[in-house]
Amino acid sequence: MLSAVYKGIDKIDIEERDIPEISRDEILLKVKSAAICGTDVKTFFKGHPLFTPPCVLGHEFSGIIDRVGKDISRFRPGERVVCAPYIECGNCDNCKNKLGEICKNKSFVEGAFSEYLKIPDKIVQKGIIPLNGKISFEVATLVEPLACSLNGIQRLKFKVKDKKILVIGGGPMGLLVSLALKQLSCEPVISEISEERLEFAKRLGIKVISSKETDLGKFVKNYTNSRGMDAVIVALAIPQIIEEAFLYVKEGGAVEIFGGLPKDSVLKINPFLIHYKEIDLIGNFGFSSKHFRDAYEMISSSPELFEKLITQRYELKDIKKVFYDIYEKKVIKAVINF
Repeated sequence: MLSAVYKGIDKIDIEERDIPEISRDEILLKVKSAAICGTDVKTFFKGHPLFTPPCVLGHEFSGIIDRVGKDISRFRPGERVVCAPYIECGNCDNCKNKLGEICKNKSFVEGAFSEYLKIPDKIVQKGIIPLNGKISFEVATLVEPLACSLNGIQRLKFKVKDKKILVIGGGPMGLLVSLALKQLSCEPVISEISEERLEFAKRLGIKVISSKETDLGKFVKNYTNSRGMDAVIVALAIPQIIEEAFLYVKEGGAVEIFGGLPKDSVLKINPFLIHYKEIDLIGNFGFSSKHFRDAYEMISSSPELFEKLITQRYELKDIKKVFYDIYEKKVIKAVINF
């Protein structure tokens, strides 16, 4: 089989590898589509503490079951499925407190930029969902990032229906969390500098504001009758933007760090806003198996809407070009089709 092997910063090669052997409780998946996310791009250009080269990247994928282990009866060869790249253990303290997304004992698959992928037994048990006929392999790759978005929305700790929520950043994740909010009867506003991304968000039916042309503070004041937004979700990895987000939130509201910051990042936040105005600063990371199932159901209800996010298709041989196209913002969401 062919695999894209990450070998360090700006280095990735297509190599021939052996098709994985599976045990009696595992599944061999023939990958059909794999999407590229911000973590993949960050790893390619800057490296990542969680990925030691040589390794295969990619964790947003779908495919066809090629082979099943002897002890598996729930699935059969030929089924179209989407698969979670990891699953929580269900037994640690975090899992028992309904925080499966930060489970200490997750089971992982290897990278999906490969023609075949072995699915471990624990993920077979809780992390595979058969695709209905309305959902293409490409759209199914969005289940994982949408699951992360639903975790972020859930972390707000209030029902988002009819709430005023500002999403700062109109990249793939900012767009995806905004679409999820709309599906939950909220009307988010995306703040973005790029005119191209603003136009794209408008075509998705999302209200937008150009932070380059409009004073965000004045906009929020007029939009909320001086009360402030119920929440600001920062879908950018820029500390200064997180600090500024506190200026746009009402008393009792929340600022959410939705974009991953480097480990040594430092924020300067006025504690007055947290103590006296009870503004929450929250974060979110990854997803749980419940988020993954909920994301699949949400996409199932409107697959044609989410499909609009996918703006470019590539082959595996073009993977290095994919990273550069994304880095140069030539695409919104890219998938590799096998």
